[in-house]
Amino acid sequence: MNTRIVYYVEGETEETFIGSLKGEMSLILPGRIRVFNVVNKPLSNFIRRGFSQNEIAVFVFDTDTGKIEILEQNISMLEIEKKRKKLKDYLFILQVPNLEGELIRSCSKLSKIKDFFSSNKDSDFKPMMAQAKSLKVTLERHGFDFGKLWIFSPTNEFARYKNGKKQIVRKNNAI
Repeated sequence: MNTRIVYYVEGETEETFIGSLKGEMSLILPGRIRVFNVVNKPLSNFIRRGFSQNEIAVFVFDTDTGKIEILEQNISMLEIEKKRKKLKDYLFILQVPNLEGELIRSCSKLSKIKDFFSSNKDSDFKPMMAQAKSLKVTLERHGFDFGKLWIFSPTNEFARYKNGKKQIVRKNNAI
């Protein structure tokens, strides 16, 4: 039985970014992407029924919210699903402090997020990212280094969670 990866991402910006990393850039393992914020929303029965015994659920989320109560409840539910063999495993990809910070840190030619799409203001980033069809050229233009992505550990209440980046990196892109 093959392992199936499902990426659960916070929103449309992460959906676009993860889509490019696994698709056109082939940096992370292939898998389905679903929008679900594990930090802010309790796992519903609908999502839990979608788990399978060969699935690894990868939750991608920002660490700047300061709230872990719902995340802790969700972890308890994930552990139950693992024990019941309804889920093979789950991982976290911690964005410190958020996707924008990760991009600035991992792109050597990017110092302000508004410059990612040559915009006039930071607030344009999310809608432009959500509408982007391809990020490879944009990331390369900004000197993207995958080895610098998702390597920081949060120093707030999210510090207790392990970052699962190494488990989703394609073997030919090992860091």
